[in-house]
Formats: sequence, structure tokens, C-alpha cells
Amino acid sequence: MTLKLHITILDCLAAHEARAISHDYLKNRIRCQDDPYELYAVFLRKNVEGIPMRVALLGRLWNLLAMLRDPAEGFSPAQLLDRLPAFTSLRPGQMVAAKAQVHAQFLKEFDMETHERRLRKCIDRFSGQVELFFRVDTPTKSAHEAIDAAAAELITELSTLPSGVWLWPTS
Repeated sequence: MTLKLHITILDCLAAHEARAISHDYLKNRIRCQDDPYELYAVFLRKNVEGIPMRVALLGRLWNLLAMLRDPAEGFSPAQLLDRLPAFTSLRPGQMVAAKAQVHAQFLKEFDMETHERRLRKCIDRFSGQVELFFRVDTPTKSAHEAIDAAAAELITELSTLPSGVWLWPTS
């Protein structure tokens, strides 16, 4: 007898943003560059809003860090209460209280402080390397390699985040 399991990942904005940053920016725009001048050009390229890629990327990274704790956009299962039939009959005050309780439990069991600290450290390192890269008149191979290493570290840290809304096991 074969047991088949069907696991559905409940997507959330933070998971989507982490994947986009890791894949679209870090892997496909930064780490694939072999030449410091090519990387320099990539960082200066503007998006549709006219914002240079390096500014847009750093903004998205800091925004992702803020999203981690957000009960509506982050990994918190509190956002699911609006979708679960058992909770839709709650009065507004009860719903707010239920969401707060679920979110508080999530923050505790997910170990939010550790995730935030590690991600902040990686973002700080990456941001610092990008800043150093632009401080010099000519992009150097060593600065390019430092950005590549910081980007790899950031990709690894982003991969430790959940793929969607975080659900803990019951005991």
C-alpha cells in the first residue's frame, strides 16, 4: 500500500519577495556577471520607475526584513484566519484577538529574532560591499568577488525562510 501525501504551500507576499530577490536579482543579475565593469553596469541599470537596480534591490531587501514580522504580508499564519470558515463568524473584536494570539505564538515558535538577526547581518554585509564597490573610481575584481560572496551568503539565508505561510506542528 502506498500512501500519497499532498502538501499545499500557502503562498504569502514575503515568500514571493524572497524568491524574487534571490532568483531575479542575486542569481540572474549579480552572480552571473564575470567582469566588474559588467556588474557595475547592471547596478546602474534603471528599472521602469527610473530607479537604479542597486537602489531598488537594497530597498526590496530592507522591505523584506520588515515584512518578516508583518501578520498580513509575512509568514504568519494569522493571515489565514480570514480564509478559514471556522473563523469567519467571529465578531471583529474576536477576530482581532484571535489573530493577535496566533501571531504572537508564531513569533515565539518561529524564532523571529534569530531569523531577523541573520537576515539583517547578510543584508548589512551585502549592502556594505555594494557601497564599497561604488566608492572607487574603477570597479575592481576583488570588490566584485566580495559582492559575489555576500550575494551567495544572502541567497543561502533567503533559502532558510519558509516557502509560504509558516505552520507549526501540533503536539
